Amino acid sequence: MMKIAIVNRYFPPSKASTGDLAREFAEKMGRLFPQDQLIIIATDAEYKGGWSDGKIIPTEVLRTSSYYDGSSQVLRFVSGLIEGRQLAKKAFQEADVVLSMTNPPLVNLWMGREANRTNKPLIEWTLDLYPLALHTSNNLSSQHPLYRWFKSQVESYPPDYHLFLGEGQRQKVQETLGYSRPYSIYPCGYKKVEASSERPSWKQEYGQDDIWIGYVGNIGEAHSLDALARFGRMLPSHIHLVFSSYGAKSLMLKQELKKSPNIHWAEAIPDTELPHLDLQLVSLLPSWTHVSVPSKAVSSISMGIPIIFIGEKESDTWQMFGDAGWHLQEDFSPQALEALFGELTPKEIQKKQKQASHLSKSIENQIEGSITQVKTFIEGYRKTL
Repeated sequence: MMKIAIVNRYFPPSKASTGDLAREFAEKMGRLFPQDQLIIIATDAEYKGGWSDGKIIPTEVLRTSSYYDGSSQVLRFVSGLIEGRQLAKKAFQEADVVLSMTNPPLVNLWMGREANRTNKPLIEWTLDLYPLALHTSNNLSSQHPLYRWFKSQVESYPPDYHLFLGEGQRQKVQETLGYSRPYSIYPCGYKKVEASSERPSWKQEYGQDDIWIGYVGNIGEAHSLDALARFGRMLPSHIHLVFSSYGAKSLMLKQELKKSPNIHWAEAIPDTELPHLDLQLVSLLPSWTHVSVPSKAVSSISMGIPIIFIGEKESDTWQMFGDAGWHLQEDFSPQALEALFGELTPKEIQKKQKQASHLSKSIENQIEGSITQVKTFIEGYRKTL
């Protein structure tokens, strides 16, 4: 019997979307390896502002200490480094095979070093690409000695197997970190839910032909506050935009749009209400292209809901799902937005919905194929024991 660890800073009941992703992955791994022992390694941190579906699984969870969750970026960064090192040491002490996500930042650095020291296999699911995200978020210059050391360590100790969110992200790793490893494409955020039978509270007493766009999830460093605010201010009378959001820029956006009509704010939209949306709005700053891939796009497409994507066309989001959506550059003009709104007719939305449903099956097949490849990799390691 092998011990397989899944590592992330958050795990339910902490209300973080990456915690739910870790739980969902653990469920899949548990079905693939029923004869082995699955262990979750997480911190005791509570995520502020997010939400979770509240599900838990009967799997052993070993927790390490968290140290700081305040507003100081410096203290958060230092705390994350300490937490990452503790998570890595704990994971390789407890398990034969480690699958690590990328929270806290730079946990991949410590994971690579521990994998090399213990000669145990490391699988990395790259939700955010570190250390590049430190430079992208303006926390560290790419010429800073500390950044260069982080980058050299990640380059020197890569994972044995990689799960990427898209092909563009894989190419970014090869170009910037200079290594290539066996890999699979594993998009995060896949959801398959049945729509609630009742009309949601945020969709009451409006015209039957009105169009509802949702922004559901984080509004953080990777998202354009300016683009979202400009989008919201220009809504025509028959189009509504409902935000169910959290994150560093969420309150600022609410302030920006407080006088705009047709803007609605919901505390949390249950998954069963999401199919009542006609479209979902997805945003990614150009500098974050391939560093991160918004999970809300995957969630939307997997439920058959088309997207409006504000970002670069070469991003994995648009490359994978462009057939089921509309596109805007981050610096879109008023004329470009007016033209897009003019295209949002019931007939065109229905066409894109059919494309989204078709792509949903492709995502499901992609995920199942990737899981099978991970199993093959782990079984290959088992033969060496």
